[in-house]
Amino acid sequence: MTRKKRTEVSLSLKALAITAAVGLPGIFLVRSPQAFVLGLLLGVAFTIGKIWMMGSTFQKAVRKHPVGARNYVRAQYFLRYLLTLLLLVVAALEPGIHVAGVAVGLLSLKGAAYWQAMRMRLSPKDGSVKFQVWEEEDEENSDF
Repeated sequence: MTRKKRTEVSLSLKALAITAAVGLPGIFLVRSPQAFVLGLLLGVAFTIGKIWMMGSTFQKAVRKHPVGARNYVRAQYFLRYLLTLLLLVVAALEPGIHVAGVAVGLLSLKGAAYWQAMRMRLSPKDGSVKFQVWEEEDEENSDF
């Protein structure tokens, strides 16, 4: 399995775990547990779809010219947020889907990303720490 796929699978599993950890106690706090569970399932399914969509977006963007890649990533970013908005509107209008469940499922991506970042090592694997050295410019070459 490639590193990209491992990252996507890892983020997806973490999003599922966070949704379950927050959603299971939430079932007892709402009036309609079935609607809440349906909202959780829709939210986390959409989150997993967004994770895979982001991975595909960045993989395609690295093969493009920088300007084209930037525009492509921006368009995909806008599309993901538009789809998120549509999901929230549908959840708000449909009585069989609990908006809080959808929100928990959608916000699980943030928690999964923080969880993933905490687990990643910030220093190189060989233990060395490399710093960039700040170089002072000469006074006469400065614009100020």
